[in-house]
This record gives sequence, C-alpha cells and structure tokens, in this order.
Amino acid sequence: MKESTGKIEGIACLCKENGEIFKILQNDLGESYEDLEGGLFVNLFDEKSRAKASSFLIDIQTSQVAFSSSLNLWIDNAMQTLSFLGIKIKEEQIIIIGAESQEDTIAWYRPL
Repeated sequence: MKESTGKIEGIACLCKENGEIFKILQNDLGESYEDLEGGLFVNLFDEKSRAKASSFLIDIQTSQVAFSSSLNLWIDNAMQTLSFLGIKIKEEQIIIIGAESQEDTIAWYRPL
C-alpha cells in the first residue's frame, strides 16, 4: 500500500451485519486480498486482531458507527496496521473503510 499519488489507499466494502463481505468498493490491499466477496471481514486479519475485529462489528451493530484504530493484516508479506471506520447505512448493511489513519478513513468516506 502506497500513498505516493496523494490518493488515500486501503479498503472499502459493504458487509452484512454478520460481517460477510458482499461488495468491494475499493481495494488497494494487494493480490492476496483479491477475492474477498462472500468472505468474512474478521478473516482479513491476523489471529490476534480477529477478536478485536469481531468487537468492532458488534460496536457497529449496537452504536450504528464504530472506529478501530489498530487492526493488523498481512500486506505484501509485511504486517500492516490499519484504522477502520464502520457505519450502519441500511438495515442489516454496513460500510467498512480501512486506511492508514482515522483521518484517512473519514476523508475517504465523505465522497462515498
């Protein structure tokens, strides 16, 4: 993941409330994250971050919006930490955005 062009990079997806990804809006995570639709959001992360990712989904369901500032995943053979923003946008549907900082997730959400 690089931000050399000034464009915010990361991932944006639509999920069911249970965390099943059903649409990828943008994905800059690399080849190992190409076929995400139909998979679970929590499975994107290393084992230590999965419990935190599950709590993040629960927070979205109960509060309509949630931030998580440190979920780890492997990108290009290196562990990366991304910040995530999740917002319930329809009944049983959420948008999740992950980028290098909370500020980037908010900036990225605005034009979506």
